[in-house]
Amino acid sequence: MPESTKQPSSSQTCHVFWPSDYPLDATGYLIGWQIDKVFCVATLVENYSLTSLHRSDRDLDGSLDHPHNARLLGQLNPPANSSSSPPQSDREWIAIKYQPEGILKIKNPQEEDEEESIVMIYDRPSIRKHHFLSLRPLLKPSLVVSQNNQPSSSSTSASTQRNGNKSLADKIKLFDQLYPHLAMSPSHDNSHPREMSTIIKFINSSEEIHNRFHKKNKSKDPGRKKTIKKPSQQQQEGKEDHESIEALPNQLDLILGLSTFLQQFNVRLVEISSWPSRYRKITREEDADLSGRRAEYVMLFNTLWLIANDIIFGRTSGQILMENSDLLAAWLEYHLQTYTVTLVKKALHWTNSYPVGLKLNDQLGQAFCSCSNMAVDFWHIYVLKHAYLILPKMIWTVGFVSLFGNTFALAIASDFLTIATFHLWIIYRLFTFIFDCQLRFLSVLFNIFRGRKYNVLRKRNEPATYQLDQLILGTILFTLAIFLFPTILAFYILTSTTRVLIVWVHGIIGTGLSLLNHFPLFVLMLRLKDPARLPSGVCFIPLHDHGPAKFKLQNVPVGLSWIFSDYISLWANLTSHYSPRLLLYHLCSGKPIAPLTTRAAAYKRP
Repeated sequence: MPESTKQPSSSQTCHVFWPSDYPLDATGYLIGWQIDKVFCVATLVENYSLTSLHRSDRDLDGSLDHPHNARLLGQLNPPANSSSSPPQSDREWIAIKYQPEGILKIKNPQEEDEEESIVMIYDRPSIRKHHFLSLRPLLKPSLVVSQNNQPSSSSTSASTQRNGNKSLADKIKLFDQLYPHLAMSPSHDNSHPREMSTIIKFINSSEEIHNRFHKKNKSKDPGRKKTIKKPSQQQQEGKEDHESIEALPNQLDLILGLSTFLQQFNVRLVEISSWPSRYRKITREEDADLSGRRAEYVMLFNTLWLIANDIIFGRTSGQILMENSDLLAAWLEYHLQTYTVTLVKKALHWTNSYPVGLKLNDQLGQAFCSCSNMAVDFWHIYVLKHAYLILPKMIWTVGFVSLFGNTFALAIASDFLTIATFHLWIIYRLFTFIFDCQLRFLSVLFNIFRGRKYNVLRKRNEPATYQLDQLILGTILFTLAIFLFPTILAFYILTSTTRVLIVWVHGIIGTGLSLLNHFPLFVLMLRLKDPARLPSGVCFIPLHDHGPAKFKLQNVPVGLSWIFSDYISLWANLTSHYSPRLLLYHLCSGKPIAPLTTRAAAYKRP
C-alpha cells in the first residue's frame, strides 16, 4: 500500500470483498457473509422487497454448508431520506455508502461514526466453467503409491491447510497490521489470516447465491433449500466407495511382479473401476470440498484422455502388426537367433580363449563355458525353436491385443523379452552367485592375514588370534582363490554386460509405459486453455498507486512443476534405478541387477 495513503486504525477499518460485475455506485440490498469486520458480498438485489428478502434470509441459513451462512447484510447507497436503522432482526445491519473520491464508508446504526473500508474486488468464479479459487494447489491424487511411506488423508489435508494459510499470510501483510487481536503467535503453525480459507469458500459460492436471486424464471422462494447430507452419511458413502474398489490382495503381488502385462492390466482395471466413484464425487453438489471435487474431475478426464490416446496409438500399431505378422516374425526370429544364441556362444568361446591376452585357468574356464553353452542350447532347442513356429500367430495376437491399447503391446513385448532371455538370466545369476561367494571368501581369508575376525552379533571386525596351522591353511586357500579370481571375473563381466543391456531395454519399455499411463495431457491442456480451473493460490494487486485502498483479488494458476510433479517422480524412479553409478555399484558388489518393478498399478485412492 502506498505511503501516501492514510491508514486508519485497525479498530475502525473494515474489509469488503466486492464482486467485479457490480459498480460501487449502484443501489440495492446486499447478500453475503460477515466475519467480524470482513464482509464478503455475493450479490446485489434491487427488485425484491425487504419482506421477501427477510424470508429468503431465513431460508438461506440452512441452504449452504458453511461455518457462517449467507444472509442479508444491509443496503448499498441508501437514499438520504431513508432510515438506516436495522429492521426487526437480531442480525447486524450495515449501510455502505460510496463516496465520490472512491472511498466506501460503512455505517452501523449501533455506532455513531462511519467506518472506512478497504475494498477487495474479485471476479465471481463461474460454476458452469468449473472456475474456483483456492489457497493451495489443487489436490491432485498421486499417481503412484509410495511403498514405504503412505501418509494418511487427514494429516495430508491438515498439512496442506497450514501451508495454504501460511503462504497467504506471507502475501497479505495488511491483515496482520489491521487485525493484531486476531493474529496468532508467529510460532503457531496456522499463522494469520486464519479466516481466509472461509472467505475463499464464500467467494466460490457467490455465483450460486447470485443465481438464486437473479435467475430468469424467478421463483417465490429464492432461498430454496438444498438437501444436505450429514457428514456421517458422506463419510459412510466414501467408505462404501473405498470398499467397493479394493486393491488386489497382497497374495497376488508376487504374481503381478512376474508379468508386466498383468501389471498393465491391473492399471487399467484400477482406472476403470475408479470411474463410478469419481463421477459420484464430481456430481455430489452438496459436498463442501470444492477443491476435492475439481481434483476428481481433472484426474477422471486425464485418465479418459490417456486411455483414448492409448487406444488410438494401439489401433495403429495393431493394424501394422496384424498385416505384417509373417514379415515381422522372420525379422524377429533372425535377431533372436543372432543375439541370444549365436553371439552369446561366440562371446563365451572368446572369453575362454585368453581374452585380450589375459591368462585364465583352463580347467575352470572350460567348465564355465561348457555349462553356459549347455544352458543356451537347452533353451534354444526346447523353447526358442518351438516359439519360432508360432511366432507369426503370436505377433498377430499381440496386434489384436494392442487394439485395446498400445500399452498392452509394450507390456507383452517386455514379457516376451524376459522369456526370450531367460537362459541368459539363469547364467547371469549363476555367475553372480559365484562372484559374490568368491568376494566373501577372499574377504574372510584376508581378515586372517590381518589378525581380525568378523563378529556377526556386533556386525564388525574385531581382533583375533589364529594358530599356525590356521594361518598356513588360510594362505593356501587365499592363493588358490586369487589365481581363480580372474577367470571368475572375466565370465562375470561378460554375463553382467548382457544383463545390463537387457535391463536398459526394459527401462526403455518402462519409460514408454509411464508416458502412456501417466502423462498429464488433460491437465496441461487445462493450464494452457483455462488457467482459472487449476488454481494454486491468490494474490492481491493494488488498483491505484494513490488514493483509496482498493485491491484486485487475482487467481494464481498452478505452474508446470506441479503439473509434471507425479511424472517427474516416476522419471526420477526410473533414472535412479537405471543410473550408471547404481549399476556400477551392483556390478562391483556382486548384487543382482533387475528391472524396475512396474508398480504403477498401485494407485492412491482419493
